[in-house]
Amino acid sequence: MDRLWRPDAFSRLECGDLRASLNMLQLHKGMSRLTASTQAAVGKTLATIAAYAEDEVSSAHTVGTLDEAVLSIVRSTDSGDHEAAIDLVGIRLALFPDAPPPEDRRA
Repeated sequence: MDRLWRPDAFSRLECGDLRASLNMLQLHKGMSRLTASTQAAVGKTLATIAAYAEDEVSSAHTVGTLDEAVLSIVRSTDSGDHEAAIDLVGIRLALFPDAPPPEDRRA
C-alpha cells in the first residue's frame, strides 16, 4: 500500500490513462443532458478513441477528431455542452500530452 503514495508509483502513461478514463466516465454520465449535436460529436469521438485503442486509427486521426469535436461544442450556447468540451480536452491532454496545439479552424 505504501507504494501508492510515492510520487513515482505510476508512470506518466498510467496516470494519463486514468485521467482519460475519468473524463470518459464524466462524458457518459452527462450524455443525456447534452444537445443532440454534442451527443453526436461525443459519440463519434469516443468511437474514434476506442478504434485508436485497438490500433485501428492513427494518433493524428484521433487528435484531429478530438479537436473537431471540441471546436464544434464550444460554439454551442448550452453550458452543459461546454462541460463536455472540458472533458474532451482532458482526454486529449491525458492521452496525447505531446500533440501539437489544435489548428485554428474558425476561418
